Amino acid sequence: MSQRSVGGVHWPELDGLRALAILLVMARHSLRPFTSSDSYTPVLTIGSFDVTPSLLNGWIGVDLFFVLSGFLIGRQAWRSDSLTRFWFKRVTRILPAYWTCLAIVAVILTCTGQWQRSGGDFLAHVVMLQDYTGSVFVPAFWSLGAEEKFYLLAPLFVFLVARCRPRRSQLLVLASLWVIPIVMRGIAAVSVDGVIPYVDYFLRYRSPFHLTCESLVLGLTIAWISLNADAMPAVQRRRTRELLFWGGAAVVLWWLVPADILSRIDRTTIVAAPAVVGLGFAGMVLAAVSGSGSFTPALGWHVWRPVATGSYTLYLTHMMAIPFAQALADAMPFAGASLAGQWLAFLPWYLGLSALAAFALHRLVEKPVLEWRDRYLKSFESFGSFGPFESFSIVRRVRAVQRPER
Repeated sequence: MSQRSVGGVHWPELDGLRALAILLVMARHSLRPFTSSDSYTPVLTIGSFDVTPSLLNGWIGVDLFFVLSGFLIGRQAWRSDSLTRFWFKRVTRILPAYWTCLAIVAVILTCTGQWQRSGGDFLAHVVMLQDYTGSVFVPAFWSLGAEEKFYLLAPLFVFLVARCRPRRSQLLVLASLWVIPIVMRGIAAVSVDGVIPYVDYFLRYRSPFHLTCESLVLGLTIAWISLNADAMPAVQRRRTRELLFWGGAAVVLWWLVPADILSRIDRTTIVAAPAVVGLGFAGMVLAAVSGSGSFTPALGWHVWRPVATGSYTLYLTHMMAIPFAQALADAMPFAGASLAGQWLAFLPWYLGLSALAAFALHRLVEKPVLEWRDRYLKSFESFGSFGPFESFSIVRRVRAVQRPER
């Protein structure tokens, strides 16, 4: 869930996609007080149409976040940053707001007397290992662990791509990086016989970085394509962009609407669902960063920009707001209404408190840190003196990627 622009280049369409990602995730978690992961409960219906599956399937918003992050981080890694500068920018972008939320968790653990048995889990969260140990405090934090590992490895991936001079070989390396986590999921799931519970699926197959990083690699691949547009002129044609975007949207809707994807988790779901959803979102992102299309007015609508700007802090805070929103909704006079009525009473509190907490975190922590970071970076004519990797510039190793073949 990284920044929305690179080197001053801004794609308004990505604001709409980032807003879509956070709204999908929040839609899924809005049902958390009313449903169980072990059984399906219809919460909201419109006539004969059950809206509940579309809300529950909002977990795919994380895959959209992964594609967007992979793209923006890939673009940044292919710029003339040193490794130190690259990682410094990632650390100052992600950790201050995240650690602030963890500090709130620590206060709650201390006040409730749970610190002694939760200290190990807390330490795992501090060092971003919750994608392997389990995100036990705020479930949504699992993806931050996966993304942070990708930030550490992205320069290595860029270096591996650049080592291959022909562009065809570079694409082959990127394709291999995409296939590896899918194959590893298949191997890990070889012993799965029939249907498994959601909790087992999440901890064993969804959360760990090495089993869930293919959408991040897709974003990295889109960054490569955007920097090698002369080698792929088809992407620059409007007809191709329309096909990519609406084809990708159709794939996503095919998974999103009909039924709860995770209501029956078998080997096919484990291996195929994240990969196919990621491909659908990748088509949409590739189209959006390649030029305009019929999708541009909707995605570039100015209303999405503040949502996109606050998407990271919204992601951090929205699940922490759920208990408070539920308590306020339960205090309402119509708290005993139908399940749909209870959800509708809960929703305004949930959205309002999430937005308020996200705004406070952005203004008090995220924005001041980023402004300090930008001032600090500008004070250096060369950032190489900052750390031990001063002589290693990523772009020096990957400049061949951006040069046309002779």
